[in-house]
Amino acid sequence: MARVFVLGGVNVDRVWRLGAPLHAGRRNIFGAVTRRIGGGGFNTACALDALGHEVVIATSLADDRAGRACCRALRDLGFDTSQVVFRRERTVPTEIFVDPAGERTIVVPASIETRLPNWDLQAIEADLAYVALRRTDPSGLAKLLGRMDVVAQIPVDVGERRPATVLIGSSSDLNVSSLRDPFDHARRLAGSSLRHFVLTDGPRPVQVWDAHGRASIEVTARPPASDTTGAGDVFAAGFIDAYLRGDALEETIRHASGVAGLFLSDRTAFIDGRAQRPRSDPRSADLVDMTQVDAARARKTMTF
Repeated sequence: MARVFVLGGVNVDRVWRLGAPLHAGRRNIFGAVTRRIGGGGFNTACALDALGHEVVIATSLADDRAGRACCRALRDLGFDTSQVVFRRERTVPTEIFVDPAGERTIVVPASIETRLPNWDLQAIEADLAYVALRRTDPSGLAKLLGRMDVVAQIPVDVGERRPATVLIGSSSDLNVSSLRDPFDHARRLAGSSLRHFVLTDGPRPVQVWDAHGRASIEVTARPPASDTTGAGDVFAAGFIDAYLRGDALEETIRHASGVAGLFLSDRTAFIDGRAQRPRSDPRSADLVDMTQVDAARARKTMTF
């Protein structure tokens, strides 16, 4: 078991189940609407926990009843919440539209995308850091990188630097075909410590660039899923799990893909349906319908 520092979002997701794929300018019909705790940081933290790792989570929550309820849920899940900070505003849900094929469209509040508290990164003791925030302080990450490996989501904002050992991205966020040298592009964002740039593309081969060139790694077919939200976050957790063991690159990618595939076929393996919130606790009233907040501890000894 390793200790992983997760710097990422923890949100209140409002999930809309659509009757057909989302179409701009048309009338879109929805069925059920539910709420749950979500966000890239939360999803990856739950998956790392299920894979047997200890998690320190750094995130920013609204200082209101829903935000405090989310923080209690994080503590109940066993996460170290010493780096959770509160901002003086109300919780605004992240809207997630899920079509019948499980594909999701995410609409994120501007308040989530722009907040950047001052975390005491020097106080963090961990074996590895994972960064999944929209915006970060590159100088703070550089100091963190001096003490541990950093795996990070590739920044999508123009001009943002993100010092890291490994950058992970999705083809939906980056048009790699427009780049003359993808690894050089990634290294300009991550700095000279970058070893690998990993780009996922759904069920298609994962592309990995390093100083020696590009590798295209076939992955297992993606199973049908009723909700693909969080699959990339869980892939990152699987990557970190194998990376910490020192697995070879191809084996690391295949392991990450296998973990994401298990998540898509059974969300309860990582996030949904672990210990439900105590119904006798009146403070949990703010989490009405937010029962899908847990990762299955029974999976801690899972093997692939």
